[in-house]
Amino acid sequence: MNVEELKEKHGKLAVIETEDGQEFAFKKPARRDYERFQSAVSADRARIPTACRELARATLVWPAQGDRGDVVALEAALEDAPGLMDELMPLLHELAKKGAAGKVV
Repeated sequence: MNVEELKEKHGKLAVIETEDGQEFAFKKPARRDYERFQSAVSADRARIPTACRELARATLVWPAQGDRGDVVALEAALEDAPGLMDELMPLLHELAKKGAAGKVV
């Protein structure tokens, strides 16, 4: 994976690596994808795992398969290590807010 080429095309990335060295890269979620995710998890907490997978699929850019990320490889990695999603979701949230930080004053 050439991270610099992917960053030129997609901007900042979230990158995770599995124990066996497989790498996945994810771009910042599009507004519609992030809003779909938020709606799903706020409407029904039982949908959180599915909504997380859908957001991951929508933002996956590496490994590449045509114009999209290879969701088959991602699903296989999640089957082998479902906890990868726990590592990924905070990174996607960080990309979605573009480094914004709030505080109570």
